[in-house]
Amino acid sequence: MERKIKLVGTVFLLPWIFGMINFFIIPIARAFWWSFCDVRIVVNGVETTFKGWENFDYILFKDPNYIRNIVSNLQDLALSIIIIIVFSMFVAVLLNQKFRGRSLVRSLFFLPVIVSSGIIIKVLKEDAFLSVVSKSKETHIFQTDAVQSVLYSLGIQGGIVDSFTGFASQIFDLTWQSGLQIILFLAALQAIPDSYMEVCDIEGASKWERFWTVTFPVVAPTTFIVFVYTVIASFTDVRNVVMSNILGLFNNMHLGTAVASAVFYFLLIVLLLGIIYQLTKKKVFID
Repeated sequence: MERKIKLVGTVFLLPWIFGMINFFIIPIARAFWWSFCDVRIVVNGVETTFKGWENFDYILFKDPNYIRNIVSNLQDLALSIIIIIVFSMFVAVLLNQKFRGRSLVRSLFFLPVIVSSGIIIKVLKEDAFLSVVSKSKETHIFQTDAVQSVLYSLGIQGGIVDSFTGFASQIFDLTWQSGLQIILFLAALQAIPDSYMEVCDIEGASKWERFWTVTFPVVAPTTFIVFVYTVIASFTDVRNVVMSNILGLFNNMHLGTAVASAVFYFLLIVLLLGIIYQLTKKKVFID
């Protein structure tokens, strides 16, 4: 019987194993190989010539912008990631309350997760490519050109217009990027046992004390998952400057340099997540 259960489990795992090997391990192994090669597209496919560390030597020591863009990107994303997590937690706490139209509001916040595919991703990639061509350092999901034109036509000063439209774009981007995080936090909040809150009522704890002594520690595992997801999503967003430059290298057919840039960026993300995991694993509450 035990052998039969193991066999059934193995059968169900086979699709995952097949997908893991073909769509993750093999592409990553090929990318690591290509990062050490001069890669050219030929009639029969791809032709590679081994170059050793030349691609990495170029991006790390000869390209004046690559490391600078990574440092700038780390600084920008560090603040953005913190804001997204705090905003997601705040909205999830609000959506966990009982009020009229709660289901509709929840659906609206989850809408970006549903529509962030297909034509939406294509538009974002094209926007990122245009930002590379125009040498713009940032792009937004919500484009404010039409709003700017209207405000300028009303005689409003340029500084005020730029500040207003920039703030509007950032708020829209923040909401767009927080959909899945809000759902994860909401699920964690709803999983908190009622007995915990009953104890808080008996002890006369305020809502602020409830949050920091019960809610926050209990949802800590979910907070870590949200953090990891947000880091990966933010670092691999086609609109950030490093990903835009890698996309530009691919479009200009500098394939070896592009792959080396992507591999180094990938290793940096893995290292960052490893450090974060080591720092936080002993502080996560487990019921």
